Amino acid sequence: MGSFVDFCRLVEDLIAGLERRPEKADQTRVASALELERLWGRDDVALREPCLWRLLYKTAGRAEEALSLNVEDVDPANKRAVVISKGGDREFLHFQTGSTRLLPRLMASG
Repeated sequence: MGSFVDFCRLVEDLIAGLERRPEKADQTRVASALELERLWGRDDVALREPCLWRLLYKTAGRAEEALSLNVEDVDPANKRAVVISKGGDREFLHFQTGSTRLLPRLMASG
């Protein structure tokens, strides 16, 4: 650390002569509601997949939390599920009507 500080004292302006690199424009766009409904309504994938996609999108939950859910963790009547957070605490993952319709079907399928 001392040699770095000594170096900094020798050089007057560390960033003199450096050019700022241009920032690349982000072309990412948000999926439309229609695109999301098409994704969630796909018949060519197992019910588990659109259920997971919808749950993650609507709750902003972590994939690990959603994938570790057990049947006893889910409370469709109150639109929530108990999850273990990254820090190990028990928290609620609140979901909406679309997930409320899919989760019981998924749990019944097996």
